[in-house]
Amino acid sequence: MQKLYTRRNIIASFLFIAGVILLAGFFAYRNISQAINQTRHVNASLQSLRALEDLMDDMQDMETGQRGFLVSGNPVYLEPYQAGLDRLAKDTVAILNLIPLNPERVNIYRNLLGFVVQKKSLSDQSIRLFGQGKKELALQSIQTGSERMAMDSIRQIISSLETEDRLILKQSNTKRQDAAQTTTRILIALVSICFFGLSWLLWVLLKEESAGKKLEQQNAYLARLTEQSSDAI
Repeated sequence: MQKLYTRRNIIASFLFIAGVILLAGFFAYRNISQAINQTRHVNASLQSLRALEDLMDDMQDMETGQRGFLVSGNPVYLEPYQAGLDRLAKDTVAILNLIPLNPERVNIYRNLLGFVVQKKSLSDQSIRLFGQGKKELALQSIQTGSERMAMDSIRQIISSLETEDRLILKQSNTKRQDAAQTTTRILIALVSICFFGLSWLLWVLLKEESAGKKLEQQNAYLARLTEQSSDAI
C-alpha cells in the first residue's frame, strides 16, 4: 500500500511538472508570435520612413536647384534639380512598394504621388518659362502659385506619415519592453513553482523512505520477538 502511495505521488508530481513545462512552452510560443508580429510592423515602418525621407530629399533638391536657377539664371544650379529628378523614378517605385505593407494607406500614397507628378510637371514648366524670358511668371509659380501648393501638400503628407511611423516604432518598443518584463515574471513564477514542486516531491519521498525504514525495523523487531517466543515454547 505504501509503495502504491509513493508511486501515485511520483506520477502526480511528474504530471504537474510536465504541465508547468507545457505552460511555459505556451507562453514562449505566444511571446515569439507577438515578437514576430512586432518585428513585421517595425520593418514596415522603417522601410516607410526611408522611402519617405528619400522622396522628400528628391523634392527638396529639385526645388533648391530650380529656385537657384530661376533667381540667378546660372545652369549650374540645375545640377541638384537633375540629380533629384534622376532619383525620383526609383524613389516613387519605393513608395508604391509600401502599399502591400500598409494597404490602409493606399489612397494617401496615391495622393502623395499625384502631388509629386504635379510638382515635377509645374517645375519643368517654370524652367521653360524662364527659358522663354518670362522670369517673373516662373518665380510667381514657385512662390504663390499651384507649384507651391503642390510642394506644401507633399511636405504635409510626408510629415504626417513620418509622425505616424515614428509613433508605431515607439509603441512597438514599449510593447517589447512590456512583453520582456511579463515573460521574465512568468518564467520566475514557473521556475519557482517547479522548484517548490520538486522540493515537495523530495520531502514526500524522504518522508516515505523514513517511514518505510521504521516499518521495516518494526517488522524486524516483531519477527525477532516471534522467534524468541517460539524458542521459549
